[in-house]
Formats: sequence, structure tokens, C-alpha cells
Amino acid sequence: AMRVAPVMYPARTLLGGDPGIGKSTILLQAARGLARHGKPVLYVSGEESEAQVKLRASRLGVTDGGIYLMSETSLERILSATGELSPGTLIVDSIQTVFSSDLPGAPGSVGQVRECAARLTFFGKKAGVSVFLVGHVTKEGAIAGPRVEGASCVNVSDVPRREKGRPGRPGRRPGLRRRCSG
Repeated sequence: AMRVAPVMYPARTLLGGDPGIGKSTILLQAARGLARHGKPVLYVSGEESEAQVKLRASRLGVTDGGIYLMSETSLERILSATGELSPGTLIVDSIQTVFSSDLPGAPGSVGQVRECAARLTFFGKKAGVSVFLVGHVTKEGAIAGPRVEGASCVNVSDVPRREKGRPGRPGRRPGLRRRCSG
């Protein structure tokens, strides 16, 4: 079983990686560990339905209470739900799917990604909620997100992390350490 070290609240973490590398899997497993520390975890998926996330969680044995799922892309609805639930951790998978109706541009555009990431992290800091953002990786291998005038998704996070390896081979990702008990 994976052990999760306590997260210093409120932390901002950006997790990036190639498609299929296991970012969502890692975060579901982390959510289980974080939920066991007392405060609920809100896992928001903009790419998959709640049923798809529940199926993956079930396959991983993540069936504990304390993890709340939401399939949503509206920043305003995500912030509202987070405010109502008051979780210890908010996971947004992925930041490129989130949009604000207050901003011009489509989801994934430079302005939308930058501003939505900034608003989520500001909310997290203010409310004492740790925020994990999943970011896609560009063809050049960098974590996707705007890099305009020195601002990027990497700049709003305390811990930018990129997973490398072969898709579909969880547990065999270079640079990822798994601590097992027993």
C-alpha cells in the first residue's frame, strides 16, 4: 500500500506528465491517504465522468469515505462546491479543462489556464485548502500552461512535478518512489 506523507496546508502542487502515464491514478491513491488524515478530499475531473473516476477508484481499491467526486469544468461551480464542502484537499484533473465564464477565450487558452490556476490557488491559500492541479505536457516535454510575462502554471505551484515513463506501466515510472508497508 502506498503511504502518503502529510501535506503542509495549504500547499499548491502541479503534477504534469505524458498522456496515460498515471497522473490520475497517482492522485486517486494520494486522495485515499489524504482523506485518512481527517479532512475530506474533493476530486474534480474535467475529462472523465464521475462513473469513470469511480470505476478507476474501485479497480485501485480506493473505496474509502472522505473522497468526494465531481465532474465539472466551470471554475465558479468548482469554487462553490469547494466552499460548501470545506475539504482539506482539492484535486483538479486537469487545469486545461477548467474555464471561467468571466474570462474571454476557450478552456485551455492561455488566459483561461493562467487565471483559473491563479484563482484556484488563491482560493486554496485563503481557505486553507491544499490544491493539486494536473497539467498536460507539450510536445517539447514541458508542463503545459501559459508562460506569459513570467507567469505560468509552474509559477503558481509550490511543487511542480513531472512524471516520466511508459504509459500503462504503473509502478515502473523512473523518478517516482513508492513506499510500501510490510
